[in-house]
Parts: sequence; C-alpha cells; structure tokens
Amino acid sequence: MNVFERLEELSNDSSFYLKALNLSFQPSEVESDLYIFSALASELESEHAAYKKQLLDVNWRSHLIAYMCLIVSENRTHLEDLKSCFKNGSMVSPQIAVAIARLHFREMMDFFPSYINSGHGAESSAQIGASLILLQSMFVPEFAFPKSQLNIERFYLGLSVAQHHSRFWLKHRGSARVQP
Repeated sequence: MNVFERLEELSNDSSFYLKALNLSFQPSEVESDLYIFSALASELESEHAAYKKQLLDVNWRSHLIAYMCLIVSENRTHLEDLKSCFKNGSMVSPQIAVAIARLHFREMMDFFPSYINSGHGAESSAQIGASLILLQSMFVPEFAFPKSQLNIERFYLGLSVAQHHSRFWLKHRGSARVQP
C-alpha cells in the first residue's frame, strides 16, 4: 500500500500528512482529522510489516505518517523500529521521541538517558533536546546533561517540537503514563 495515496484518498487532500508535522489541525476538525489517521492505522495494522516499512524508509514523510498512526491507534508493538528510526536521525526524530515516550514509557526511561550519554555529535542535537524535554516532562528524576557538543539551534528545535507534540497528545489523548 502506498500510504501517501491512501491518506490522500481518505482525506481528499494530497498534503494532508503535513498537518501532522506541526499538528496544524483546525480546532473544530481535530477529532475528524485524527480519525483519518486512525482509519489508515487500521489498514496498516492489517498489512504485515507495514509499520516497519514506514519507519525504516529513508523518507521522513513516511516516519511522520507512521508516528501519527501509531499514536492514534495506541499501537505498542514497534518499539525497536521507533528506536531505530530515532537513532538514524529522521527529520521528525522529535516526533518519534514523543511516540516512544507515549507508547513505551518504561523503556523510554532507559533508552533516552542511554542515547544522550552515548557521545553523539552535534548532528544528534535535535534528538538530545527532544529526549531531555520528554524525560523532564515525565518527571524522570535523574538524567545527565549530554557531554557531546551540541548545535544549540537544533537542540532547541528538538526540544520545542517534542514539547509541542507532547502537549497536543496530552490534551487530545490523555496521559502517556496510562498504559493498559
């Protein structure tokens, strides 16, 4: 299945997936727009390895669609694929970090500190910023500031995007700590 074509069919909008980048939904349309991602999630879940294919694709747009579908469906079966996508440095790594935090809270508490302290270079600044803000927002008691050199602009971008997405999902789907 081509997720871009299918999402266009469901939404009647060829650039619908871009709403997910900054969660730029009209307030009166949030739930109906999220329902479109939910419908796509149902289709992805019926196709073997569809999420893996999206998360391992080189195209950040595929990662963005997978992120949205995983969160709206509350699908908790793709932790390793999410971690791989995050570590590979997708343009939407902050959003992927939010998916890890929301869907895999316990694992996040080990994964993010380990990632932060494993000596990444400035190219990982966005991932580090996203990790730190999510750890802080989830009241993780201890974590060390990275020893690596950071690109402050990318660090702040990762931090602010993850914070924005985390707040959006808290408002529209509740606490990430509530897991079945």
